[in-house]
Amino acid sequence: MLDNWIKRHLFECKDIGPEPELNKNPFWPEPDKETRARRIKELIIEHKNQQTE
Repeated sequence: MLDNWIKRHLFECKDIGPEPELNKNPFWPEPDKETRARRIKELIIEHKNQQTE
């Protein structure tokens, strides 16, 4: 279920140019892999929090 949620988010957030400063899209292409991994973890935590509400 989580994989589908992430895939849906990925589909909605295709690359449309430079990343806005406040954008937390973990799928945005960026050179720093650690930042990307951290943002994906944040997205997973956010999803779990939404499930518990």
